Amino acid sequence: MYAKSCGSVSSVSGEGEFLHELEEKMEVARIQLSILQGIQSLHHSQHTQQAITELNSKLMDVSQLYGEFADPYNLSECKLSIVHCAGHFDVTLIESLWSEIIEQELQSTLGNDRDTRTQSMRDRLLRLGKLYSRNDSYFPTAYLIKLLEQHSCQLGWDPGFIPDIFHQVGVSYSTLFTLYNNLFEEKDTFWGSVGRPLHVLSVLLALLSAYTANSSLVATKHFSVAIDKYLVELQTLDPSTPDINTLTAGLRNLKRELQRNLDTIK
Repeated sequence: MYAKSCGSVSSVSGEGEFLHELEEKMEVARIQLSILQGIQSLHHSQHTQQAITELNSKLMDVSQLYGEFADPYNLSECKLSIVHCAGHFDVTLIESLWSEIIEQELQSTLGNDRDTRTQSMRDRLLRLGKLYSRNDSYFPTAYLIKLLEQHSCQLGWDPGFIPDIFHQVGVSYSTLFTLYNNLFEEKDTFWGSVGRPLHVLSVLLALLSAYTANSSLVATKHFSVAIDKYLVELQTLDPSTPDINTLTAGLRNLKRELQRNLDTIK
């Protein structure tokens, strides 16, 4: 699966081929260094010391790095780097690696206050997003949003926290709206099972509010139509549902704001 260092050489000239091979080796060397640093940060043992010695001895190919070091030592970010470098696309594997990365991040900040945990999560997602967000194959936005929102819901993070990170990475508001609206349409029972049945609507309110507050963006009519749909949904729920009154008022206010924006561009 990872027989080559990184992709295929396509240059027709000898010099171009050499430079391409050099770039590949430099990328593999960067991955190997990341693996070395990752293992050095682990609890010292005979096995880790042996791995450090081997990694310092020579430049290895990505197959060795993945199978002999990154995978056995559970270095999920390094595994994602190798998969990306090798051009290997496996949806299940990539989603699994992202799940591991997020879980490891949450575990590493366990016991810290909420602000520290959210800042650490933001920093990691922004760093990785800048590396992989140009290719949805290695940055599965829809999958990541759902996974992160499940954690955010359980941990009581701000409803605008996750969409703001993705917007900073480069995902447009309109794309985010589509993804979150799809999440709302799924009617997943997870949200109710953790006592937050309206979590996705709370995030949509925060997302659309951020969009509306951005004076450089033009409000679109389908946002207003979507809000009508959300309000109808809320009317069908038990009035004692947590946050239902606050959310209803917020959506109505937002609809009025969107309508004012639409009226100004007529």
